[in-house]
Amino acid sequence: MQSVSVGDDIAGVRVGAIRCSFHHRDASYGGEQYMWRGRWACLAGRSREEVETAVAEDGTKRFDYIHVAPVRLQEE
Repeated sequence: MQSVSVGDDIAGVRVGAIRCSFHHRDASYGGEQYMWRGRWACLAGRSREEVETAVAEDGTKRFDYIHVAPVRLQEE
């Protein structure tokens, strides 16, 4: 399990917004797993706008972002 919080600096990206989603199945790409069934994954970026538009419809990366998975969500 990994963690990510607003204000973290990860790989040169200062986290200003986080969007998480629950995955109902495992998935991998290029031999690397990026979704775990029954777990959450989060996309973290500099701002809400960048997180919401980080990836174009064709899969092109528009902004730098961090994909963190699997994560455990907790309230503070």
